[in-house]
Amino acid sequence: ILLPGLRFLWSAAHEVHAQSTGKRLTYPFDNISINLADHFGSTVYQHTERKGMAMESQFFSDIGKHTRGETILLVGSSGNIGGKALELLIKHGKAAAITAFDKKEPRIKSLPPEVKVLHGAEADITDPDAVARATKGASIVVCAVGVPRFTAPGEKKLTPYELEQTGVQHIVSAAKKEGVRQILYISALGVARGEHIPAFHHA
Repeated sequence: ILLPGLRFLWSAAHEVHAQSTGKRLTYPFDNISINLADHFGSTVYQHTERKGMAMESQFFSDIGKHTRGETILLVGSSGNIGGKALELLIKHGKAAAITAFDKKEPRIKSLPPEVKVLHGAEADITDPDAVARATKGASIVVCAVGVPRFTAPGEKKLTPYELEQTGVQHIVSAAKKEGVRQILYISALGVARGEHIPAFHHA
């Protein structure tokens, strides 16, 4: 179950990168590049692209297979990665219910009835009670929370430690109590920090 989960989050990150840069990423789990035209010519590129499309099709099928009947809590559902993850879950997933948990409302305005939205104070990851309420009934938790680039006037600017240490600890604690079967977590915190990666990312 873990590998499809990692592929799911990778695909969300991949789509965000492709939209912002116009370049496709390499899927690390299959060692297949789908942007090889510049290196090996059109024939190899077309062959690799076909393999990439087949893999993508299988991946979308896997999302449906591994989410069928599940109750999913998606934390960070309005961010770059989380927003794409929500889109993938709606489009290709078969979840019985999805809770979109984020301080901001989802970017997707027309949501299907199986998606419940928690935002504002109801979706405060630093509040253990809010996290516990959101986790109730969940079988899978997908955590794509990250430090926002911009904070609205009047709102408290949260630190990486408050979000990705304290906040994620709240998620894990609530998930244990609720009997959540699986937690998927993605973070870019520390990618460009070299030796200054927060200690909790080594845990």
